[in-house]
Amino acid sequence: MYRFTLTGIVRDMLIAAVDGRSVGYRDEFLDIIRAKRPGSEVTLRVIASPGAPPRDVRVVLGCLETAGELPAATQTSKPAASKAAGS
Repeated sequence: MYRFTLTGIVRDMLIAAVDGRSVGYRDEFLDIIRAKRPGSEVTLRVIASPGAPPRDVRVVLGCLETAGELPAATQTSKPAASKAAGS
């Protein structure tokens, strides 16, 4: 939780996409993340609350054994671009 808090991701936020791939279920999210290596940088599209605009947050993945040794994740400052209907 601490690492995500540094990026502005907090409990109850919806993670809608990982590296541009939509995720609708927890298992989809975990499959994408588990395919990455510790130290990989990914972009998460997050939604803070219903009706809030999505925003992209870049994070560096760690692992449980070394989470305290990894560099802090960084956050993008721009809101996510909206997709046109039907895209």
